[in-house]
Amino acid sequence: MRKELFFLWLFLLLIGTATMTAQQYPLHGTVLDENGEGIIGATIMVEGTSNGTATDLDGNFTLNVSNGDVISVSYIGYLAQKIKINGQKDLKVTMLVDNQQLDEVVIVGYGSMQRKNFTGSVSTVKVADSPLSLIPTSNAMDALRGTVTGITVSQQQGAGQVPSMVVRGQKSINGGSDPLIVLDGVIFQGALRDIDPSIIESMSVLKDATSLAAYGSQAANGVIMITTKKGVEGKPLITLSTSWAWSNAASKPDLLSPADYIRKNNILAGLDENADPTWMSKFEYENYKKGQTTDWFDYSTRTGLMQNYTVSVSGANSKVNYYASGSYTKQEGVVIGDDYERFVMNTRLTSDVTDWLQLGAQMNYSHNNYSGPTTYDLYQTTRLSPYGQPTRQNGEVNKYPVNEGAYRLNPLWSVLSNTIDDHDIYNTTSLKGHLILKCPWVKGLQFRMNGSFTLQNTERDYFTHEGYYVREMSGVAIEDADAYYTDSAVAGYLASANGYNYFRKDKSWVWDNILSYSGQFNEHYVDATLVYTRHS
Repeated sequence: MRKELFFLWLFLLLIGTATMTAQQYPLHGTVLDENGEGIIGATIMVEGTSNGTATDLDGNFTLNVSNGDVISVSYIGYLAQKIKINGQKDLKVTMLVDNQQLDEVVIVGYGSMQRKNFTGSVSTVKVADSPLSLIPTSNAMDALRGTVTGITVSQQQGAGQVPSMVVRGQKSINGGSDPLIVLDGVIFQGALRDIDPSIIESMSVLKDATSLAAYGSQAANGVIMITTKKGVEGKPLITLSTSWAWSNAASKPDLLSPADYIRKNNILAGLDENADPTWMSKFEYENYKKGQTTDWFDYSTRTGLMQNYTVSVSGANSKVNYYASGSYTKQEGVVIGDDYERFVMNTRLTSDVTDWLQLGAQMNYSHNNYSGPTTYDLYQTTRLSPYGQPTRQNGEVNKYPVNEGAYRLNPLWSVLSNTIDDHDIYNTTSLKGHLILKCPWVKGLQFRMNGSFTLQNTERDYFTHEGYYVREMSGVAIEDADAYYTDSAVAGYLASANGYNYFRKDKSWVWDNILSYSGQFNEHYVDATLVYTRHS
């Protein structure tokens, strides 16, 4: 009996100890900088959880923790610190300056400077030679999703589509919210689809008034500065890379099962829910007896596939730096018919003619192909009978797959009927050049001139043939639907055939003149920039 009581006491003691260990309590703390002053907005997180907080105006924080937790304290410009909790109730953390990060060069406005000399808000994402470069994507902005605070990047809505971006929240009710894109120091006037993600070296997001001042009102929605790759000194480097990515629908409509669908319609018809569904059309009833059903969402979708292929040649010596690349992207979206193709060529050449003169040139060409009919009307997949007939007896697509009215259409009718011609091409050519003059007599004084010319060609041909407009015919049973598609029946809709041609050529240019000076005098740093720019 004593032995049993002993083990019971031991068991209760262990449970009590485990409960005390897991029990949370408030931890009060202060985060200080190297001068002993409180840091505002430092992040404190319990590792492995979403439990976290930030410091207030005095650097103080309160966080619920448990014994054994490890908390991480981080702030931009300082080394992150990890502290194991072992019963502490009050905590004082003094952060250590991250000298390597402060010496990092950031791209701001019309130039660059070391982060320690910049007081504005800028977040930099290193893309090349990082895990971000391994993300299979057709869109350059995917590298910013979830990696930079203050910027929201939506998901892609279709193959080759460009997501929306918002920096520090929506700033306009009716106006656009997309940030200004600056590519290699020049305002980018093409479309985001023209930027090849594989050539990006880094991206900087400018978010506050100090950062945006150089670009004026056109930067009201923020600025994203993209720096592309350059050659590395040494032997020529040839790089070949490829990636494949598969995708599926993020969610699927939660619909009635075929059995529940029959029960529901039996009740609506005034029958017992388990009665024989005699209200069905002939072909539906035949499919019911065979146990043959159609999941219309699965019928209209597929496993998407994106393929990327890139080859580049780069190199540099003491006088010349060059980089050339070509890439091919093919994307098949989740919805059948949602297809996209892109081919991009990029070249970049920079030459230090003398110690005080540098010349540079860039050429970018992109071909974007969205041709082919598609459909985004997946609403139809939620309305059709699971016993419907997606194809006719000859195997061709059936426009009206159920006996439920003229507005319940096959969701892939426009894609599979061969009644729509769709040619949708966008070609963009961009030529850029720059000149840098450094003053030999005044260190840090230089003049830079940028020039950019962009030509965008849009080719849009769309034609809907008369066969697209076939209709249900009175007196013709749905199971005899082949009568809708006879040559004589189709010819009756010839007057409905229509189409259009749309060709557009857009030209734009940017001309920058930048006089800048930077210098350091003891502990004082001076950076001044005078800019005159024009663009159309």
